[in-house]
Amino acid sequence: MKIGNKLRTVRKAKNITLKDLANATNLSVSLLSNIERDVTSPTLVNFAAITEALNISITDFLAEKKINSKTLTKRSDFEQILKLKSGILYELATYGSKTYKCVCITIDEKCNDTETSLGLPEDNIVIVTEGTLELNLYDENFIAEKNDILFIPGHTPHSLKNAINEKCISYWFALQPLPENQLD
Repeated sequence: MKIGNKLRTVRKAKNITLKDLANATNLSVSLLSNIERDVTSPTLVNFAAITEALNISITDFLAEKKINSKTLTKRSDFEQILKLKSGILYELATYGSKTYKCVCITIDEKCNDTETSLGLPEDNIVIVTEGTLELNLYDENFIAEKNDILFIPGHTPHSLKNAINEKCISYWFALQPLPENQLD
């Protein structure tokens, strides 16, 4: 998916100039221009800064179509939202509303890169379904194997990487907390 044109469309719809976006993200105007022209791809950290400055979630920004809430979502229904040269693939698996989303992250067996995130606004529950995922959270490393579950609080910076040389697949469920009056 080429995100440059979509980025430009959102930025212009919000009446934000490249210079304003550069000031808000601490990225150069030339880098932002290259991203908008699809000359280069942003890192996940830069992309998070851009979407935060545009006041839109990464998942909402990347989703070309929202997968409606339904009982069954087939693997073939997943929508590729970002594929990094390092061998990390992000796919939107389900999108029900602002209440929940599920992103499938596949890390290629040859990928040794560490992917860093500033943290989504929502809490995340992560289920590893294949391989072994290494998660660094609060300067502590957690090794999650097949069928292990991780919890990442919203707005919590973290990094992830493939812990061993085999494909790693994990599902990241972003959950909005229920309002206080619904917890009783």
